[in-house]
Amino acid sequence: MGAVFRDRNLTVAATWRALPDVTAVPVRLIRLSPDAVAEWNGGRLIQDTNVVELLISAAPNLAEGHRIEIGAEVFEVVGTPQRDSDRLVWRVELTECEA
Repeated sequence: MGAVFRDRNLTVAATWRALPDVTAVPVRLIRLSPDAVAEWNGGRLIQDTNVVELLISAAPNLAEGHRIEIGAEVFEVVGTPQRDSDRLVWRVELTECEA
């Protein structure tokens, strides 16, 4: 799995910050960002999402409220990060926030 996350064609460089600790930890992540379909009032809405995957070993204590910076964009982790079935990769939903 580590080889996948070292592949610069599949991943992007990012920084993880476990608030309130502001120490920047470099990580590599895969941006998924699928559309989400929501039903409302008899209609279907398509919403953009910000979803990423990163190795648990790179951010072992990742939690809601932590920050992930991708280039100039700053995101906050929304909800509890979800682990894959092998417990190697976090799947995380992000929301854009102010730097």
